[in-house]
Amino acid sequence: MDPTPSPAVRTGRPGPDGRPEPPHDPVRDRWRPAMRLALAEAARAPETGDVPVGAVVLGPVAPFGLRG
Repeated sequence: MDPTPSPAVRTGRPGPDGRPEPPHDPVRDRWRPAMRLALAEAARAPETGDVPVGAVVLGPVAPFGLRG
């Protein structure tokens, strides 16, 4: 399932990518920062000829800043 709602259900202030933030969702909100990190990693893949897969390792307090 796509973690980002379609434009039809987006409301709120502009997000990091300039698009409006999705409405508050208590279930998904805690995962949004980690998902953004994973998507940013995947977006960097074409620069190095890699397969566009992003992954974030989550710890008990926050996402770890691992790359590679």
